[in-house]
Amino acid sequence: MVGCLILGAGALAVPLSAEQAQAESGAGKADAVAATAADGAWQTNLEKAQQLAKDENKALLVLFTGSDWCPPCMMMDEKVFSKAEFAEQASEQFVLLKLDMPREDPQNIGEVNEKLMMKYKVTAVPTVLLLDAEGKEFKRFSAGEYPDIKGFVEYIGRQYRRKDME
Repeated sequence: MVGCLILGAGALAVPLSAEQAQAESGAGKADAVAATAADGAWQTNLEKAQQLAKDENKALLVLFTGSDWCPPCMMMDEKVFSKAEFAEQASEQFVLLKLDMPREDPQNIGEVNEKLMMKYKVTAVPTVLLLDAEGKEFKRFSAGEYPDIKGFVEYIGRQYRRKDME
């Protein structure tokens, strides 16, 4: 399991800008267009995401991430979370919620999301929680455990089916 440990408002990680990550990954313009489409599938507010989950009779997939400083988070975003294929498949059963703790944070979203990290006792990123529409957790795991779309979608699908058995 690879992740970035969160210590209060700081983190133990090698800083890597989004530009450096994109340059090192070789991501092209087509990837950027697909990423923009996938980004539209992600909610950023827990209350709104919960209401949407209730309205659509879905569970929540909550991603805690450090988008501009956590190398495993950036890798998972590049390989899985930014892909339209992932958003389409995962959205069949889940409302997608991304809670980011960026270093470059002009809107102070990290402050709000850090409170949610404390509420759900998340200590490292990238962490994924699967919640019912009421916010009750039924599974948690490190996003880095499933570094491709197929494996990730299969895993969350199994967990979704198991939630009613427990």
